[in-house]
Amino acid sequence: MSVNPEVRCWAHVAAKTNGRLQVRHIFKGPRQARKRFGLPSLETTIGGIHVQGEVTGEGDPPATFAQLSARVPSAIGLKLRIYRNYLVPQRGRVVGVEGVVTGAPHFDRNFNLKSNDPAYARVWLTAQSREAMLAAPDYAFEIDNGRVTASSYRADDAGQLESALNALALLAKRGFELTTQIRGLARRLGSDDTIEDTPWLECGGPEFEFISGSRRVSIAIEHGRISRRATRRLLSRLWCRRLTARSDRFVFYADSLSRKERPVLASKLARCHLGSLHPPGYFVHASNLERLHERLTEPWARAIARLSPLVFSCSEAAVELVWAGAVLREQKLRDAASLCEYFAVEQHGVVSKGPYR
Repeated sequence: MSVNPEVRCWAHVAAKTNGRLQVRHIFKGPRQARKRFGLPSLETTIGGIHVQGEVTGEGDPPATFAQLSARVPSAIGLKLRIYRNYLVPQRGRVVGVEGVVTGAPHFDRNFNLKSNDPAYARVWLTAQSREAMLAAPDYAFEIDNGRVTASSYRADDAGQLESALNALALLAKRGFELTTQIRGLARRLGSDDTIEDTPWLECGGPEFEFISGSRRVSIAIEHGRISRRATRRLLSRLWCRRLTARSDRFVFYADSLSRKERPVLASKLARCHLGSLHPPGYFVHASNLERLHERLTEPWARAIARLSPLVFSCSEAAVELVWAGAVLREQKLRDAASLCEYFAVEQHGVVSKGPYR
C-alpha cells in the first residue's frame, strides 16, 4: 500500500529540519472496504523555537488539515490574525475587507490583517516574517493567548509547510529581538540601566533613563491604557519631572482618538485654540491659555506636529509624551526628550537646576 501524500510531505520536511515525525493511523469506510489513512505529526526546533504540528482528518474519506503552533510568551495582550485575501487578489482592498496596513504593498494586497492593537502588530511583523508568510499563502496565522498558530487545508504541500514553520519561528522569537533592539537603543542614548534578556513584556516591559540636556528623562514601553476607560494597548511613555513654581497644565491629544481614550485631564479643561501655532491634527486643553501661548513658539509647535505623539501633556508634576506602539528610533526620542525638557523648565521660577535624580 502506498503512503498517502501527507505522510510523504511531512517526512520530507522533518528530514530537512531535523524534526521528529510520528504517524497515527485511522480507518474509514465499511468493514468490507475499510481504508487506512496516515495522519502525521511533527516536532522540530527552528532558530531556538520549539514548533509542533499535526495533520487532522475529518469526513469519510477524511479531508486533511494542517495545524501548527508555538509558544509566544512575550506577546502579552496581542491578538493578531493574518489570512489570505482571496476576494480581490492583486487589486487592493474593498470596503469591509480592510484591516491593519503594514506598509508593504505586496503583502497588504495578498493578506488581510486583523488585530486588537494595530501599532503593536506592525512592530511585531518583520520583513522576514512577512516574506515567509508570502511563501505560504494558503496558511492562516494567528497570535492569541501567548501562542502563535497556523492552519491550512493544504496539508500535502512541502514548500508551504516549511515556509509556515519558518514564519511561526520568526513570529515566536520576535520578543527576544525587540529586547536586543531596546538594549542597543538605550546604549546609544547613553543610558546605564540594565535591560534583562527576557521576552519582551513578559516582565512588564523595558524601561530606562537617559540624560537630555540637563534633565533626566525616562522611557518605558508597556501594555496599558491612555485613560481609565481605554482599551489596553502597547504604549511608549517618555516623561521627565517638572520642577517649577508654576502649576499650569495643558494637554495635546490627537483628534483621531476615540472619546474613551481621551485623557482624564482633558475632560476637566476647556478646549482652546492657539491660532497660527495650533499643531494640525490636535485638540488642545489648557488651564491657562495665555501662559501656554507665551511658551509655545513656532518651532516647538512644528516639533509637536512632527513627533505626532498620541498624547502630549504637562501637569504639575511631569511632562509626558505617549505614543501608540513602540518608538525604537533614536532621533525621535532625542527630539521628544528636548520637547519635554523645554516645557519642564520654566524661564522664570525654576526651583532646581540640573538633572532630577
